[in-house]
Amino acid sequence: MLDAKQLKVLENVAFFSDYDKEDLTYLLQYIDKESFQKDDLIIKTGTQGNKVYFLISGRVRVRKVLTMNLEYLGYKPMEIIEDLGTFEPDYHFGEMALVGNIERSADVIADKDCELYSIAKESFDHIVVEKPGIGQKMLLAFCNTLASWIRTYDGKLIENAQNRTLIGLLKTEKKKIAAMHSITRSTVFSSVGQVLDTVLEACMDCLNVEKGSLMIFKDGYLQVDAAFGLDRFEISGKVQDVSESSVSGRCFISGQALLVDDISRAGGLEKSGDDRKYFNNSLLSVPLISLKSETIGVLNVNNKSSREVFNEEDKKMLQDLAQEAAATLGHEIDRLKKNVKTTVLSRDKIMSAEKKSLPEDLAPLTDFIAKTSDYKIIYEDFVRSTNDMAGELIKEGYSHGTVVIANAQSHGKGRLGRQWYSPTGLNIYMTIVVTPSLQNLADKIPLINLVASLSVVKAIRNLTDLEVWPKWPNDIYYSDKKLCGILSESLITGSTLYGLSAGIGVNVNQDVFPDELKDLSTSLFLETGKKIERGALIIEILKIFNNYYSLFLENSKVIIDEWIQLSRTINSNVKAVTDKGELQGKAIGLNDQGMLMLELPDKKVITLASAEIFHLSAE
Repeated sequence: MLDAKQLKVLENVAFFSDYDKEDLTYLLQYIDKESFQKDDLIIKTGTQGNKVYFLISGRVRVRKVLTMNLEYLGYKPMEIIEDLGTFEPDYHFGEMALVGNIERSADVIADKDCELYSIAKESFDHIVVEKPGIGQKMLLAFCNTLASWIRTYDGKLIENAQNRTLIGLLKTEKKKIAAMHSITRSTVFSSVGQVLDTVLEACMDCLNVEKGSLMIFKDGYLQVDAAFGLDRFEISGKVQDVSESSVSGRCFISGQALLVDDISRAGGLEKSGDDRKYFNNSLLSVPLISLKSETIGVLNVNNKSSREVFNEEDKKMLQDLAQEAAATLGHEIDRLKKNVKTTVLSRDKIMSAEKKSLPEDLAPLTDFIAKTSDYKIIYEDFVRSTNDMAGELIKEGYSHGTVVIANAQSHGKGRLGRQWYSPTGLNIYMTIVVTPSLQNLADKIPLINLVASLSVVKAIRNLTDLEVWPKWPNDIYYSDKKLCGILSESLITGSTLYGLSAGIGVNVNQDVFPDELKDLSTSLFLETGKKIERGALIIEILKIFNNYYSLFLENSKVIIDEWIQLSRTINSNVKAVTDKGELQGKAIGLNDQGMLMLELPDKKVITLASAEIFHLSAE
């Protein structure tokens, strides 16, 4: 606290030049005197200070430590110190401590021995309560100083310098700029799908919305290429007619942003989806217009977390994000329209930026790829189906050893057209591309299922104590519950086999199953009580698959014999459900093509290329 002797000094401080003596006398009780020696650190970047300082004598210098993230170029992060200048008496700093609870963005250091006056946050709060006029006057001055600083050093124009509103604007602007940078950078090292997901994440963060979609115009339709919200898996991949009756269609046709306060009252517009998925009837849609002035799609959002309707500020924010996204995606329009989404981690392109794009428990894959030339990993956060994507890649010329891995699927494939339940971030969803090395490989397609089954069984046994076993034709079981499904599909044109897609879905860390599956399925986590690193298990599967595939090419009988040894299907009484009806008998083995040999009650032996098998109790 200052005493009356220092009132004269305070009167000469520029910040207080228009305060009368009575106000200054009142403030003396809340002002402290502090001294710093040359090179003392007064304010440190990243800390949340609690004082504003007024320089009375000496000199301070301000510097900003900039972290340059160069990981995407293969370099370690680099820190660059930028001097923002030195300042003489009458300079004040640290006002952000009083305006809002914000981390300091620059270092302030004593350039000479300094004497400073300071007001603590707690003292300032007292001033605001006791003397609102003085408090508001000081607050406005601090906000004006802060706005001036930002205009000078950060290049942002801040029009409203009113108390905490200023901080809100700064935070929003910072979010938007960070989002734009992430959108722009994502196109260099990410797939189109990841770029689209980045755009949606930016919207969710900047606008505080919980539902939305990004639709790309393809073949006369608008297709949902990315989505977020509770129904993201339901709407992803869906197509919609370009129509004036839909918000997205009208936005696309007009090329103008469309803000709807209440769609139930908007003439000629229809709401898509279930009403229960909407907080209110407010929607916002903006067009994606490329640098060539081509409308390539629309960006839609609804369900603000605050439950409020959208406003003009929201529209402006989404337009800015859409403009950045369209500029980023415009030059990739051909890749977008092909709907082939790839993030390739190849041996000659391993960068830490790509590590960042992988979930933490999949990150070991990057090091694995750096050490092997057997596989090319393609990772996506979200796909319709890894098998579908692998099939498209085969058409594009991707060859043996290409592996598609996803963090989630909307239409994961099981046998007989069933959907494979694929929650985000918990399990393994991957497909291995196999291209023909033998002329007669087409005759041995069922054997690829066996190769994949053995690879998964061995990998799980190597990493856990679980005695898992393969069940014909394409499942892995632990005890009497399903743990993994395998689905091999072929790409054949005429009589030419271009490749196979060996899809593998392993329930790894899932702890809850839908009611219809909970008595039939299990996971490694449920059986071991431990979280399993998906990346480590994938690597183990791929290593073993490579070995078994080599054995398969040399002598497929070795594969068949080992599969029979591990399986509980062989020598069991089973019911086989085929497209022609049901059969019961004893599974006695596999033929040289991997088909099941079933001995019927009359001792007649038949072979089954495909069937659903149910184990029966022994008689």
